[in-house]
Amino acid sequence: MTISVYVQIQKLADCPGDNNWFGEQEKAVLDNLRFTKRRSDWRLGRWTAKQVIFSFLKSEGSHKDNLSEIEILADPDGAPQVYLQNKKAPFSISISHSHGVAMSVLNPAKIPIGCDIEFIEEREENFVADYFTEQEMVWVKNSEASIKPVVCNLIWSAKESTLKVLKEGLRLDTKTVNILETKLGNTEEWQPIEIQFNETNEFFGQWKIMNGFILTIVAERNVIPVCFEQGT
Repeated sequence: MTISVYVQIQKLADCPGDNNWFGEQEKAVLDNLRFTKRRSDWRLGRWTAKQVIFSFLKSEGSHKDNLSEIEILADPDGAPQVYLQNKKAPFSISISHSHGVAMSVLNPAKIPIGCDIEFIEEREENFVADYFTEQEMVWVKNSEASIKPVVCNLIWSAKESTLKVLKEGLRLDTKTVNILETKLGNTEEWQPIEIQFNETNEFFGQWKIMNGFILTIVAERNVIPVCFEQGT
């Protein structure tokens, strides 16, 4: 079974300066974030998530003008949960941000979804040794120098997305997640990628490159990204 998931990308410049679009519970969370970068990233992530929810509801004929009626609050396990007018919505959502750009993916089917965005940059050898499986390290080693940063960040991003599906994050050993080698192909279009967890469980994903960033989406089923933002 293939499921459609909805994608939104936003930049810091897209995020309003005021906080009128937050619900009361979100404002309480924001008030407790003391560090400027953490506050900025959190605001951008929530703005991006609200944009994808807003766009999806609009496409379904359920338009909401007031973004404060859409709240994204953390569940006890830390995963984001959507609330519409204080009621838990039957959606699964994932949020990621990197270098002033945020990505959010919505799955209306409630099947767990994970997304990640990573700026393409060099990764140190000790980083690869600490977090990558033997198979992944071979993939990196055998890659041409010009594409090694893409391969390294693709592997890392897909791991992050998978750990979000599992609702574990970096609490789990990253080497329990193995990203299977794939041909890079046309990196500006969504491409499939396969993931193994504990050598037996399979996950499915999509990935692409956009403006110097790797984007990944992972779920327990094949996904088709539906992008609301032109150019994503």
